[in-house]
Amino acid sequence: MSTNALLEHRTDRLEEALIRLADAQAETQREMSEFKNEMSEFKNEMSEFKNEMRYDLEKYREENRLALEEYKEENRKENREMNKRWGKLSNKMGTIVEDIIYPAARPLISRYFNVEINSIDISSNVSRMNDNRDREEFDIIASIPDKVFLIEVKSTMRDYYINEFKDKIIRFFNFFPEYRNKQLVPIMASLSMQPNTVHMLTENHIYAMAYREWDYMDILNF
Repeated sequence: MSTNALLEHRTDRLEEALIRLADAQAETQREMSEFKNEMSEFKNEMSEFKNEMRYDLEKYREENRLALEEYKEENRKENREMNKRWGKLSNKMGTIVEDIIYPAARPLISRYFNVEINSIDISSNVSRMNDNRDREEFDIIASIPDKVFLIEVKSTMRDYYINEFKDKIIRFFNFFPEYRNKQLVPIMASLSMQPNTVHMLTENHIYAMAYREWDYMDILNF
């Protein structure tokens, strides 16, 4: 084979190789493009799946939150109704002090006056005679190291009870001289109180203790 023929033959083979290489590169690019498209579709599907999962999770949480709120509100309604019935029954039986006010006094004093609940000495239905042999009845008396709490309980509040209680406050240390070194904290307690009554008690520096919307016993003007 002549030199020209050999050179032409090699050139043809080189062109064929280049064509095959170009075809291979084109095929690779096509496959890569298809792969990218598939990956893009996969990402879109995953994004849609995540969005659906997020929506379902948020919907589940919202449904649970609403169900929990509904359950809590139903419990509050039942608790209010039970407190009303219990209060009416205690009023009829004359046991409002023992059944309602006395059990609530210790935790309220502990919470509002920042003292350990076990350090509160408390008594109910206390009868005491002074040096003049005058006798007085006191519904609830509680003491802590620096304070003594006088709690006057009324089944139904009347405004004139406040003045009567103020007189009892003035006479208190005559019946309990052992508490003279303590600050006297007066509290009037009932099942419920009107806002104007709470206002009058506040003006007279007397705490008002009653059910807060029939949910729980509380000090309404602390």
